[in-house]
Amino acid sequence: MDPLKNVQVEGYIMYAEPEILFGNLDELCTFTYAFCKEFLRLLLENVGPFGELPVSEILEKLYSKSTKATSLSQAFHRYALNYINALNYLESLRRHSDFCEFEKATKISYLNVSGAETVVFRVA
Repeated sequence: MDPLKNVQVEGYIMYAEPEILFGNLDELCTFTYAFCKEFLRLLLENVGPFGELPVSEILEKLYSKSTKATSLSQAFHRYALNYINALNYLESLRRHSDFCEFEKATKISYLNVSGAETVVFRVA
């Protein structure tokens, strides 16, 4: 999402709407982080002196008393409902040559950063 917003700050690809393309991804990340922090806190609080964990008790606490689990579930639900719309919107964006170039450059940049091998195809 950030690469798209960054090029839009420069005045390019202004027709693309990140909110439509990415849906509630920011919300999903926020709730996932909060849920993981809560889960880790419960693990650390409930680990026994010999490393034993009351797994069922931890999960019960995590899901019965936590609004974080409910919020995360609702965020995933909204993300899933938006998914097909985002794919259709992405296909409509791919009709623009400058968006295709941006997408290609972003993929290459990601591959280089992630340490994956970059493959270059030549068009005859």
